[in-house]
Amino acid sequence: FATSSFDRSVKLFDLRAPPTSSVFTRRMRSQVVMVCFSPDDQYILASGTDNDIALIETSTGAHGPPLHLCRTFRTNNYCRSYFLSGAQYCVVGRSRQRVVSVVHTDGRGVARELDVALALHAHHTHRPVCAVSGIGAPSYVQSLRGHPSVELQLGVLVKSQFFRSTIVEYDLAKSAIAQPNALL
Repeated sequence: FATSSFDRSVKLFDLRAPPTSSVFTRRMRSQVVMVCFSPDDQYILASGTDNDIALIETSTGAHGPPLHLCRTFRTNNYCRSYFLSGAQYCVVGRSRQRVVSVVHTDGRGVARELDVALALHAHHTHRPVCAVSGIGAPSYVQSLRGHPSVELQLGVLVKSQFFRSTIVEYDLAKSAIAQPNALL
């Protein structure tokens, strides 16, 4: 299993070994919010604050290809990232930004940015755009997940000052937004 910590470390443990030491420890430039494994367990995807995400090889502990996202210089911009089902891409959501980034895991950078505020506006057409995306009315990514078995689909739980939490589903293969579902 792997752990993340606000002490900026990612650790991998082997349950067959004595629990006194990790298999490896890797440091990140920021506090680490979460980690997850790739579908084939070859990589750990570590998500930190201020768009600090990294791939770490589970077999060696070496850093994988760089996953560059622009920094905001906000220490409270907490990132959450997950692999899409085929592991060619990961999706990254942040607590202080209204976009979800779809990132190539081979180091080629951001493949696409999805504006969750625009998706909310498309669903809640009775509100003007400025009420959804303007200053004083932030929308942000509360959580997100790639579909477990369909390669280019994901769901994003979006929180907004004006709307109930809403799940926005994206089908990247069709390049379209599925109908958002408001939560009760």
